Amino acid sequence: MTTQGNQGHFFGREVSGMPEGYYSGDKPNPNLKAFIEQHIKEQPYDLKSDNYSIGPMTDQLQVERSEPVYEMHSYWSKKPPSAIDTYIAHYTKPGDVVLDPFCGSGTSLVSALRLGRHCIGIDLSPAATFISSGYVYPFDSLVVNRAFNSFISALESKCA
Repeated sequence: MTTQGNQGHFFGREVSGMPEGYYSGDKPNPNLKAFIEQHIKEQPYDLKSDNYSIGPMTDQLQVERSEPVYEMHSYWSKKPPSAIDTYIAHYTKPGDVVLDPFCGSGTSLVSALRLGRHCIGIDLSPAATFISSGYVYPFDSLVVNRAFNSFISALESKCA
């Protein structure tokens, strides 16, 4: 699964689109090469000016396990998003690509997107890639809200 760091109203940005489908470890992601090539064009690495001399993170993490993303469903290895946010914010800059080769339920992908990073999530489990894609698939919450209101109106007219 590959996705840009500008996903829908949930992340406060315009929806840019995401490749169709999700991919587990049994199939190669046909969109991964194009994703990386596009990122390199938009943000090429320059050995002279890119400074990634980042020291170790020594702060103690204070996290909550009651965040909405954390409570959406159970997953055996799920971590609190605020902990992952802390690491991503410390070790990357906005616009960077975050790779999670064992993405599980996708919490690191959500953290990367909400911090303005691009992300690549890989997992051997089809269930994991399915759950992850549900978290990061771009949608327009206004369109969903209008559809829901239309459904409620139709239901009220049928039941009244």
